[in-house]
Amino acid sequence: MPEFIPATLFSELILPSLDISLLRGSREARTQELQSMGFFQGLKEYAPGRISKRFTLNNRYETDWLVPEGFEPEVGVDYEIDFEVEDAFGLNKDFIKEIIYKPGTQMKIYQPRQILTKRLELKNVTETSNAFLNWESIFEIDEDKHQLSLPANCDWKRHLSNVCFFEHKHMQPIEVTRYTTGSNAQIKFKTKEASNIKLNWQEQGESVGIGTILFVDGMRWNFTFSDEQLLSLGTNENVESSLRFSFVQDCFVNSSIFNNTFQANWVFECVTTTVIFISTQKNLSLQDSITFLSSKEGRELLNTIPLELFQLNVLSEDEDEEQALQSELISLLSNDLIIGEISNLLTPLYTELSGDSYISWLRILMSNTLSGGINQLVSTVLPDVGDNDLNVDPVWMGDDLTIWLTENESGGVGIINRFENVYSSDPLNILNHFSRSFQAGDYEQVDFDIHQLLSKLECDENLKSSFKAHRDSQKFSARVKANSTINDNLRKMGVILSHNFNSILHTRVLKAGSSKETDKDLKNWMDRWREIEKELKIEIPLNIASFLIAKEITSDTNVTINKLKDKVIGQLWPRGNVIRQSSTQFYNRFLNGNNRTERLLVEQMISGNGEIINYGNNWEVELHKAIIRKGIVKLVISSEHLSKLNQIILKINTIQIDQLGMFFHIRVNRIDRQLGEIILFVELAEAIQ
Repeated sequence: MPEFIPATLFSELILPSLDISLLRGSREARTQELQSMGFFQGLKEYAPGRISKRFTLNNRYETDWLVPEGFEPEVGVDYEIDFEVEDAFGLNKDFIKEIIYKPGTQMKIYQPRQILTKRLELKNVTETSNAFLNWESIFEIDEDKHQLSLPANCDWKRHLSNVCFFEHKHMQPIEVTRYTTGSNAQIKFKTKEASNIKLNWQEQGESVGIGTILFVDGMRWNFTFSDEQLLSLGTNENVESSLRFSFVQDCFVNSSIFNNTFQANWVFECVTTTVIFISTQKNLSLQDSITFLSSKEGRELLNTIPLELFQLNVLSEDEDEEQALQSELISLLSNDLIIGEISNLLTPLYTELSGDSYISWLRILMSNTLSGGINQLVSTVLPDVGDNDLNVDPVWMGDDLTIWLTENESGGVGIINRFENVYSSDPLNILNHFSRSFQAGDYEQVDFDIHQLLSKLECDENLKSSFKAHRDSQKFSARVKANSTINDNLRKMGVILSHNFNSILHTRVLKAGSSKETDKDLKNWMDRWREIEKELKIEIPLNIASFLIAKEITSDTNVTINKLKDKVIGQLWPRGNVIRQSSTQFYNRFLNGNNRTERLLVEQMISGNGEIINYGNNWEVELHKAIIRKGIVKLVISSEHLSKLNQIILKINTIQIDQLGMFFHIRVNRIDRQLGEIILFVELAEAIQ
């Protein structure tokens, strides 16, 4: 017996298995071979249009896929076809239920037991063709007896109405129906062209679904957001600058003028880089810069900047695929109609963010972010629970957002039960953990700390001497001593010496060959990056920022733009939405489409809860009054008062509140560090529970 049995070893035993029917041997002497796979794994592996080599054991030409009889895709043509379930699964399928798919439309759901694959015999189709299933989910419950209300002074009171647990031990599991309506396939040809084909399950002319039913333990979170509330959350300047760039990028990805996501993102980066370059070099607004694209000079820039941005002008003649991509990109950016469409897609960079498409996108963004926060909350409270043990599914119904947190296995394996026990013992503490899921992450804090360090390095002699001693050290003991001095200075600044901070400090700032000049360059580049973002009121990713900085310094040197850009990228690090997403990401194989998150949106939503007081001359009086009014106060201490932190906490612990002749002591519930500020959460425990 093994010493350790992983939790996922028996995770799919409760599910039916799928027999995979494979055709082997020559065309004249075909034989059937049967293999077995897990239910969801088998459906994913043989999604209609996906080419699989999973069971290619004896001959590399034994390639399988699941397609309709006589399927022959047209090169470069996108279309939609129906796929008879009998062709895919034969008679080996069970009817499990009938659902209302759309208003007035019913759909039958079948659970197959066998997949009838075909051999890939089309000579012009490449083996990199892929497909993804279109999943749908239905959550059904008998009743919600175990519905729990929220604490009165919780951050989420305005938008989270209640939470509710459903478990087998209460004879109230959640009935989850997971089914797929078909797949989206991209068939790639040896001519470098591709066809996007949507295949829909059908039975005798009627749409059907393929899936199964699971009875699982779970938890329901009920949120409410009106369109006006969602729009108001995005009006903050920092939030809006992030939303503009992200929204435009997703508009490119969803546009019909591009063949695939890769091409859309490629064109998006080329075009936005050109627009921002025009704006910074010619001192134009974003609107005027987009209009400038249609001019002769603008078109020339649009054709040359991508070559420099992606180093396409240094491709060798042997790199046929890259040259084909380059030709495709140049062709797109030379088309007047395409440029007109692209200009329309760029308008949200400067216009008011509104409209049905923006609100729909904002709804998806909010539901994804909250789902990621719930996933992060479970990982914090139950650190032994893996990402694959639970599924998080957001469902919108009008203004109501329901997020289902369900176990991945049927029957109830105890995860939801453990989480319920922790939540019931102290709901306010759990919801405070939930709020902290949307605070600035470690990498965001490191970015601020390094910039603060470089700013202070210009005027702090102690820091300068410790940096010089570190760089001049010839012996290990001398370097250890210098490093200790640097750490002491950093602690006085309030910097937390985390692994991420030390990693960036020693690979970017104090790396071999660094000097006062490299410190100055790095500080100037970071300042310039922030300056461009502030001027244009949009976030700019690392690749674009490094290109713009390299273009500004290339005239002062004989170094090529490619080498300068690589040098800048090697010194800087990613920041913005791409970093913020890392703290709220989650995986659910049953969700399709956009998985973007934005923690700033939720942080803005909960930041207004509780009274905020800045440390100053009358902070004690203001704190006393606010505690009586609200019961909880956020005391914000700026970096220059960091040395007084211990005295402030000591003073808070001595403050008494007179309530109807009874004296109560207030307490510091938690201390947060958000960028350059320390926030003390001060509360009167008797008033907030």
